[in-house]
Amino acid sequence: MGAKWETGVINSRGIFGDLMANRISRAAILTVVALLVISAIWQAFRTACAPVAQYGACRASSYFYWGWFYDYQTLIAGLVALAGAWWGVRALNMQMRQAEIAENQRLESRRTAARVTLPFALSAISEYAEVCANQLEYLIGKCDDHGGLPADVEVPSLPPVPIDAVAALRDMTEAARSEDRSALAALLAKVQIQQSRIGSLLGGRRRMGGIVVKHTLQDYFLDSAELYARASSLFGFARGTAGMPDATIHAADLNSALHNMGIFDDDELYDRVKGRTAA
Repeated sequence: MGAKWETGVINSRGIFGDLMANRISRAAILTVVALLVISAIWQAFRTACAPVAQYGACRASSYFYWGWFYDYQTLIAGLVALAGAWWGVRALNMQMRQAEIAENQRLESRRTAARVTLPFALSAISEYAEVCANQLEYLIGKCDDHGGLPADVEVPSLPPVPIDAVAALRDMTEAARSEDRSALAALLAKVQIQQSRIGSLLGGRRRMGGIVVKHTLQDYFLDSAELYARASSLFGFARGTAGMPDATIHAADLNSALHNMGIFDDDELYDRVKGRTAA
């Protein structure tokens, strides 16, 4: 909030300074132009009145001397032209700055709006990951001693991806600054991977004659845990209490996700965590 207020103050001061500079430069140019016009009128009077002053205005012109201004009017006109060009460029730059400030304000408003809805999207993604994990945990528990899922075990219906949450994540990714997009993009990519693998579970079982191995189900479970971990890591940013997290998921993040999902004593899962994450 403080940084945004300070930026607004700086922008306001910059615009005010540009306006004042343009007014001063315009006043200076108009003053020089007026002096050039006066010198031209004075010279015309001098020419018309020579050699004898015939009118009161002619006699009055003798009290003023504009000859030097008239003699250097070409130089002065050139300087006025340069000043006018500078003034025009400065006015154009000010207009471009104002357009840039307006665009930045529009993008900031868009980021704020997207960030407000982000916690709801992350909650929906977390719930989706938990439901998937629960269903996969059930299937893992049905595997036989040989590590296969018996053909007579019915695979429960797995939940659809929360489309509204994906749309909110997409909007936040588009509105985010470039340095803040990696974690959001990684979460969206993981949602797609999770959907693809979960969706292929039934189809793969039909194509392979009902063979589904336990290790595959465990990998799918860890996909759900990673999805949960990535969504959880973004809550601080979404609520404005922390910055954007790193896109890398570590073993500690997955272990924490497994604990939050109620998995405490599955040694096989915890061993597989070590092989798919950074330390």
